[in-house]
Amino acid sequence: LVRPGDVITVKPTPPQFFYIAGKVKEPGEKPYRRGLTLTQAIIVAGGITGKSGDVRLARDDGKGFLIVNHYKLKDIESGNVKDPLIQAGDRITINE
Repeated sequence: LVRPGDVITVKPTPPQFFYIAGKVKEPGEKPYRRGLTLTQAIIVAGGITGKSGDVRLARDDGKGFLIVNHYKLKDIESGNVKDPLIQAGDRITINE
């Protein structure tokens, strides 16, 4: 409960980022927003260059180790694999 005389302080959330490299038009650090999927992150990076389809998604496990998952874009686009949500700090690499 908030009572008369209480002081409420609201601090803005610091900016968060994800990182994308490899066969995309605009690799680098990109702003993160909650609910962003892997394919949306690729679009934010300007899309894929050339013929690419293998994606590596690396995520910190909270203990300093990276957990790496591999995805094939054709499987996501066909609906056979769910488009994964990314998290702040994720490292995405688009391979050939």
